[in-house]
Amino acid sequence: MKMHDGALIVFTAKTVDAILEAGGTQSWVLNPSSMNHVKYVVCTRNADRKYDEECGVRPEPHRSAFLVGKVSGIRKVDNRNDRDRYIILFSEYAEVSIPEFRGMERNPVTYSDTSAMKSMGLDIAKLVFKPMPKSTEGLANVSEPEAKNNDAGFNIAEAKKGLAIYFGVPVESIQITISG
Repeated sequence: MKMHDGALIVFTAKTVDAILEAGGTQSWVLNPSSMNHVKYVVCTRNADRKYDEECGVRPEPHRSAFLVGKVSGIRKVDNRNDRDRYIILFSEYAEVSIPEFRGMERNPVTYSDTSAMKSMGLDIAKLVFKPMPKSTEGLANVSEPEAKNNDAGFNIAEAKKGLAIYFGVPVESIQITISG
């Protein structure tokens, strides 16, 4: 994968409206550092009927690509079965309709790149992206912890908290050594 054109394909039962309202697609088990070079997320439809009550009407055909988002960041949103789950936040999105895009892949999260997307019928360079609407969940367009912008800098606790969020690990896992 080229360093600047990473793509992630996710298999979701969430509707377009739910994804836009949340500010991105969630709740994915992934390694946050693996997202460093992912620029786009392609949402593919999971039309399994068992999600009807939770997700509502999903008009797109099963396994079709229906939404592409430009990644603006990730945030941990949950921990289930000792596995951290993340929302992948979008700054912009484009609706698409590409039947049978997903194939028979079993893993709900697959890494790829834009050249592979193009060979599958999705030319991301030709998409017209729209800005994400304001998220009612307050998560949209947040990519990293906000740093205090003053001459005093920040303390060790603030640095550990920010690094823990960035790397997706507990604060207790961050060790800082100062020399000099």
